[in-house]
Amino acid sequence: MKNTFLISMLITCVAMGAHAQSYFNVDFNSGTLPAGWTTTGNYGFGNTCLTENGNENYMWMSLGGNPVSQPSFQSPSMDFSQSVGVKVIFTFKYSPQGGSTSCDGPDLNAEGLQLQYSINDGATWSTFRHLHPAGIDSETYLNSPISGGGITPFLNWTTIYAQLPAAGLTNNTKLRFYQAQSSGINFDFWALSGIFAIQNVSNEQHVENGVSVSLFPNPTQEGAIVSIQNQIEKLQIQIYSMEGKLLHSGYVTDGERILHADAFAPGWYIIRFPETDLKPQKILKY
Repeated sequence: MKNTFLISMLITCVAMGAHAQSYFNVDFNSGTLPAGWTTTGNYGFGNTCLTENGNENYMWMSLGGNPVSQPSFQSPSMDFSQSVGVKVIFTFKYSPQGGSTSCDGPDLNAEGLQLQYSINDGATWSTFRHLHPAGIDSETYLNSPISGGGITPFLNWTTIYAQLPAAGLTNNTKLRFYQAQSSGINFDFWALSGIFAIQNVSNEQHVENGVSVSLFPNPTQEGAIVSIQNQIEKLQIQIYSMEGKLLHSGYVTDGERILHADAFAPGWYIIRFPETDLKPQKILKY
Protein backbone atom coordinates (compact mmCIF):
# COMPACT_ATOMS: atom_id res chain seq x y z
CA MET A 1 0.00 0.00 0.00
CA LYS A 2 1.40 3.39 -0.95
CA ASN A 3 2.54 5.74 1.74
CA THR A 4 2.07 9.45 0.93
CA PHE A 5 4.83 11.58 2.40
CA LEU A 6 3.89 15.26 2.47
CA ILE A 7 7.01 17.32 2.89
CA SER A 8 6.69 20.86 4.08
CA MET A 9 9.78 22.83 4.60
CA LEU A 10 11.26 24.49 7.56
CA ILE A 11 14.94 24.94 7.02
CA THR A 12 16.35 24.97 10.49
CA CYS A 13 19.02 27.46 11.44
CA VAL A 14 22.33 25.63 11.31
CA ALA A 15 24.10 28.32 13.31
CA MET A 16 21.74 27.70 16.22
CA GLY A 17 22.16 23.94 16.01
CA ALA A 18 18.49 23.08 15.51
CA HIS A 19 18.40 19.71 13.78
CA ALA A 20 16.66 16.35 13.96
CA GLN A 21 18.87 14.26 16.23
CA SER A 22 18.38 10.54 16.66
CA TYR A 23 19.39 9.40 20.17
CA PHE A 24 19.05 5.67 19.59
CA ASN A 25 17.50 3.20 17.17
CA VAL A 26 17.02 -0.28 18.63
CA ASP A 27 15.87 -3.39 16.82
CA PHE A 28 16.18 -7.06 17.70
CA ASN A 29 17.04 -8.54 14.29
CA SER A 30 20.38 -9.81 15.57
CA GLY A 31 18.66 -11.82 18.32
CA THR A 32 20.74 -10.10 21.02
CA LEU A 33 20.26 -7.27 23.50
CA PRO A 34 21.49 -3.87 22.25
CA ALA A 35 24.67 -2.59 23.89
CA GLY A 36 24.07 -0.96 27.27
CA TRP A 37 20.43 -2.09 27.62
CA THR A 38 19.49 -4.44 30.47
CA THR A 39 16.51 -6.61 31.38
CA THR A 40 14.80 -8.13 34.41
CA GLY A 41 12.46 -11.10 34.27
CA ASN A 42 12.48 -13.51 31.34
CA TYR A 43 13.06 -12.53 27.74
CA GLY A 44 13.74 -14.10 24.39
CA PHE A 45 13.69 -13.36 20.66
CA GLY A 46 10.89 -14.66 18.50
CA ASN A 47 8.07 -16.75 19.93
CA THR A 48 5.57 -19.26 18.52
CA CYS A 49 2.75 -17.24 20.12
CA LEU A 50 3.69 -13.83 18.72
CA THR A 51 4.10 -13.42 14.97
CA GLU A 52 6.83 -11.31 13.38
CA ASN A 53 6.27 -7.66 12.64
CA GLY A 54 6.78 -7.93 8.88
CA ASN A 55 10.37 -9.10 8.48
CA GLU A 56 11.42 -7.68 11.84
CA ASN A 57 12.45 -9.88 14.74
CA TYR A 58 11.23 -8.91 18.21
CA MET A 59 11.94 -9.39 21.91
CA TRP A 60 9.29 -10.87 24.19
CA MET A 61 9.12 -10.33 27.96
CA SER A 62 7.50 -12.11 30.91
CA LEU A 63 7.78 -12.63 34.67
CA GLY A 64 10.78 -14.71 35.68
CA GLY A 65 14.49 -14.70 36.28
CA ASN A 66 16.50 -15.81 39.28
CA PRO A 67 15.42 -14.34 41.61
CA VAL A 68 11.98 -13.91 40.05
CA SER A 69 11.38 -10.27 39.09
CA GLN A 70 8.98 -8.17 37.07
CA PRO A 71 9.67 -7.82 33.34
CA SER A 72 11.53 -4.69 32.32
CA PHE A 73 13.80 -3.46 29.52
CA GLN A 74 16.02 -0.55 30.53
CA SER A 75 18.23 1.87 28.61
CA PRO A 76 21.64 3.16 29.65
CA SER A 77 21.86 6.76 30.88
CA MET A 78 21.37 9.36 28.14
CA ASP A 79 21.99 13.07 27.86
CA PHE A 80 18.78 14.85 26.82
CA SER A 81 19.69 18.13 28.54
CA GLN A 82 20.32 20.08 25.32
CA SER A 83 17.14 18.91 23.61
CA VAL A 84 14.05 21.02 22.92
CA GLY A 85 12.03 17.82 23.42
CA VAL A 86 12.35 14.06 22.95
CA LYS A 87 9.84 11.69 21.38
CA VAL A 88 10.14 7.94 22.09
CA ILE A 89 8.66 5.79 19.33
CA PHE A 90 8.17 2.05 19.79
CA THR A 91 6.21 -0.85 18.32
CA PHE A 92 4.72 -3.49 20.62
CA LYS A 93 1.95 -6.06 21.04
CA TYR A 94 0.38 -8.33 23.70
CA SER A 95 -0.33 -12.03 23.56
CA PRO A 96 -4.07 -12.81 23.55
CA GLN A 97 -5.64 -13.05 27.00
CA GLY A 98 -6.66 -16.58 27.97
CA GLY A 99 -4.08 -18.29 25.80
CA SER A 100 -2.26 -21.43 26.85
CA THR A 101 0.60 -21.25 29.32
CA SER A 102 3.61 -19.44 27.83
CA CYS A 103 1.17 -17.80 25.37
CA ASP A 104 -1.16 -15.97 27.75
CA GLY A 105 -1.51 -12.19 27.50
CA PRO A 106 -2.11 -9.47 30.15
CA ASP A 107 -5.64 -8.43 31.14
CA LEU A 108 -5.36 -6.53 34.44
CA ASN A 109 -4.52 -2.86 34.66
CA ALA A 110 -1.17 -3.30 36.42
CA GLU A 111 -0.20 -5.97 33.86
CA GLY A 112 -0.18 -3.32 31.15
CA LEU A 113 3.10 -2.09 29.69
CA GLN A 114 4.44 1.18 31.11
CA LEU A 115 7.04 3.51 29.59
CA GLN A 116 8.98 5.26 32.37
CA TYR A 117 11.93 7.55 32.94
CA SER A 118 14.35 8.01 35.82
CA ILE A 119 16.71 10.93 36.53
CA ASN A 120 18.43 9.37 39.55
CA ASP A 121 20.00 6.21 38.11
CA GLY A 122 16.87 4.13 38.58
CA ALA A 123 16.24 4.87 42.27
CA THR A 124 12.74 6.12 41.31
CA TRP A 125 10.74 5.95 38.10
CA SER A 126 7.97 8.10 36.61
CA THR A 127 5.44 6.64 34.16
CA PHE A 128 4.59 8.78 31.14
CA ARG A 129 2.77 6.19 29.03
CA HIS A 130 0.58 3.29 30.21
CA LEU A 131 -0.92 0.80 27.76
CA HIS A 132 -3.92 -0.84 29.40
CA PRO A 133 -4.68 -4.35 28.04
CA ALA A 134 -8.28 -3.29 27.39
CA GLY A 135 -7.00 -0.97 24.67
CA ILE A 136 -6.62 2.23 26.70
CA ASP A 137 -3.56 4.30 25.79
CA SER A 138 -3.02 6.63 28.73
CA GLU A 139 -0.35 9.16 29.62
CA THR A 140 -0.83 8.40 33.32
CA TYR A 141 -0.86 5.20 35.32
CA LEU A 142 -4.35 3.89 36.15
CA ASN A 143 -4.35 2.57 39.71
CA SER A 144 -7.55 0.52 39.86
CA PRO A 145 -7.23 -3.12 38.72
CA ILE A 146 -9.76 -2.93 35.86
CA SER A 147 -10.04 -6.18 33.94
CA GLY A 148 -9.45 -5.99 30.20
CA GLY A 149 -9.57 -9.16 28.12
CA GLY A 150 -11.17 -9.71 24.75
CA ILE A 151 -9.92 -8.28 21.49
CA THR A 152 -7.91 -5.07 21.87
CA PRO A 153 -5.90 -2.94 19.42
CA PHE A 154 -2.78 -4.11 21.21
CA LEU A 155 -3.12 -7.69 19.96
CA ASN A 156 -1.78 -6.35 16.67
CA TRP A 157 1.58 -4.64 16.30
CA THR A 158 0.94 -1.05 17.40
CA THR A 159 3.28 1.95 17.11
CA ILE A 160 3.21 4.43 20.01
CA TYR A 161 4.56 7.99 19.88
CA ALA A 162 5.33 9.13 23.44
CA GLN A 163 6.56 12.60 24.37
CA LEU A 164 9.13 12.57 27.19
CA PRO A 165 8.07 15.09 29.88
CA ALA A 166 10.23 18.19 30.32
CA ALA A 167 11.33 16.85 33.73
CA GLY A 168 13.07 14.00 31.91
CA LEU A 169 15.30 16.27 29.80
CA THR A 170 18.42 15.88 31.95
CA ASN A 171 22.01 14.80 31.32
CA ASN A 172 21.39 11.52 33.17
CA THR A 173 18.04 10.13 32.05
CA LYS A 174 17.20 6.45 31.79
CA LEU A 175 14.16 4.94 30.05
CA ARG A 176 12.53 1.61 30.71
CA PHE A 177 9.59 -0.52 29.59
CA TYR A 178 8.05 -2.07 32.68
CA GLN A 179 5.23 -4.42 33.71
CA ALA A 180 4.21 -3.90 37.35
CA GLN A 181 2.19 -7.10 37.84
CA SER A 182 1.91 -10.59 36.39
CA SER A 183 -0.24 -13.61 37.16
CA GLY A 184 2.74 -15.97 37.02
CA ILE A 185 5.84 -17.04 35.13
CA ASN A 186 3.86 -18.50 32.20
CA PHE A 187 1.40 -15.63 31.85
CA ASP A 188 1.03 -12.06 30.57
CA PHE A 189 3.52 -11.97 27.70
CA TRP A 190 4.31 -8.81 25.70
CA ALA A 191 6.76 -7.98 22.96
CA LEU A 192 8.75 -5.06 21.50
CA SER A 193 9.64 -4.95 17.81
CA GLY A 194 11.64 -1.72 17.61
CA ILE A 195 12.36 1.44 19.60
CA PHE A 196 13.92 4.76 18.75
CA ALA A 197 14.10 8.26 20.20
CA ILE A 198 14.36 11.50 18.27
CA GLN A 199 14.72 15.13 19.22
CA ASN A 200 11.88 17.51 18.51
CA VAL A 201 12.96 20.37 16.31
CA SER A 202 11.83 23.95 16.77
CA ASN A 203 10.41 25.83 13.78
CA GLU A 204 13.32 28.19 13.14
CA GLN A 205 13.95 30.06 9.91
CA HIS A 206 17.03 29.97 7.71
CA VAL A 207 17.82 33.26 5.96
CA GLU A 208 20.26 33.59 3.07
CA ASN A 209 20.58 36.74 0.92
CA GLY A 210 17.28 38.03 2.30
CA VAL A 211 15.35 34.86 1.40
CA SER A 212 13.67 33.19 4.38
CA VAL A 213 13.01 29.43 4.17
CA SER A 214 11.22 27.25 6.73
CA LEU A 215 10.66 23.47 6.77
CA PHE A 216 8.28 22.07 9.37
CA PRO A 217 7.60 19.85 11.15
CA ASN A 218 10.93 18.08 11.29
CA PRO A 219 10.92 15.19 12.20
CA THR A 220 7.61 14.40 10.54
CA GLN A 221 5.32 11.40 10.57
CA GLU A 222 2.87 12.36 7.84
CA GLY A 223 3.72 15.67 6.27
CA ALA A 224 5.36 19.08 6.29
CA ILE A 225 5.21 22.49 4.59
CA VAL A 226 7.79 24.58 2.73
CA SER A 227 7.46 28.24 3.61
CA ILE A 228 9.33 30.75 1.40
CA GLN A 229 9.42 34.51 2.01
CA ASN A 230 10.99 37.28 -0.09
CA GLN A 231 11.58 34.93 -3.04
CA ILE A 232 10.43 36.38 -6.38
CA GLU A 233 11.84 33.77 -8.75
CA LYS A 234 10.90 30.12 -8.52
CA LEU A 235 13.07 28.22 -6.08
CA GLN A 236 13.95 24.64 -7.03
CA ILE A 237 13.74 22.07 -4.25
CA GLN A 238 15.18 18.56 -4.56
CA ILE A 239 14.78 15.57 -2.23
CA TYR A 240 17.58 12.99 -2.10
CA SER A 241 18.03 9.69 -0.32
CA MET A 242 20.99 9.40 2.04
CA GLU A 243 22.67 7.40 -0.75
CA GLY A 244 22.49 10.44 -3.04
CA LYS A 245 19.62 9.29 -5.27
CA LEU A 246 17.32 12.08 -6.51
CA LEU A 247 13.77 11.17 -5.42
CA HIS A 248 11.79 14.34 -6.12
CA SER A 249 12.24 17.75 -7.74
CA GLY A 250 9.87 20.73 -7.72
CA TYR A 251 9.59 24.51 -7.52
CA VAL A 252 8.16 26.98 -5.02
CA THR A 253 7.86 30.77 -4.99
CA ASP A 254 6.92 33.24 -2.26
CA GLY A 255 4.34 31.59 0.04
CA GLU A 256 3.77 28.00 1.17
CA ARG A 257 3.84 24.80 -0.81
CA ILE A 258 3.28 21.15 0.09
CA LEU A 259 5.47 18.77 -1.88
CA HIS A 260 4.06 15.30 -2.48
CA ALA A 261 6.27 12.23 -2.82
CA ASP A 262 4.77 8.74 -2.82
CA ALA A 263 6.15 5.62 -1.12
CA PHE A 264 8.74 7.33 1.06
CA ALA A 265 9.93 4.85 3.68
CA PRO A 266 10.78 6.00 7.22
CA GLY A 267 14.31 7.37 7.39
CA TRP A 268 16.52 10.37 6.70
CA TYR A 269 16.33 12.47 3.52
CA ILE A 270 18.33 15.45 2.25
CA ILE A 271 16.68 18.63 0.97
CA ARG A 272 18.78 20.60 -1.55
CA PHE A 273 18.29 23.99 -3.23
CA PRO A 274 20.23 23.92 -6.54
CA GLU A 275 21.81 27.15 -7.81
CA THR A 276 21.41 28.92 -4.45
CA ASP A 277 23.59 29.51 -1.40
CA LEU A 278 21.06 27.78 0.86
CA LYS A 279 22.69 24.90 2.72
CA PRO A 280 21.33 21.33 2.25
CA GLN A 281 19.14 20.19 5.14
CA LYS A 282 18.15 16.81 6.55
CA ILE A 283 14.57 15.78 7.32
CA LEU A 284 13.47 12.65 9.15
CA LYS A 285 10.32 10.72 8.36
CA TYR A 286 9.40 8.33 11.20
